[in-house]
Amino acid sequence: MASLPGSQSGGGTARGRRTVYATRRVSFCAAHYLRSPQLSDEENKALFGKCFNTHGHNYVVKATVKGEVDPRTGMVLNITELAQALEVM
Repeated sequence: MASLPGSQSGGGTARGRRTVYATRRVSFCAAHYLRSPQLSDEENKALFGKCFNTHGHNYVVKATVKGEVDPRTGMVLNITELAQALEVM
């Protein structure tokens, strides 16, 4: 099984079948702010500090699947389908 950028594979055998792990890693950025509609801007600033202003965070998601290699395709799954599922997030 070929290794793709952002993925890892490794395996063993069980009853003559090969078990493989495939990991896909994606990163994304998100922005938000913390405010309570019940409070004034001054109260929100005092309560939430710098988080009162819009700011961002960077996130990394790793999804690992494990399975037996399909003898017909040579794959555990179509890694493109896993990548597409992660893009929906």
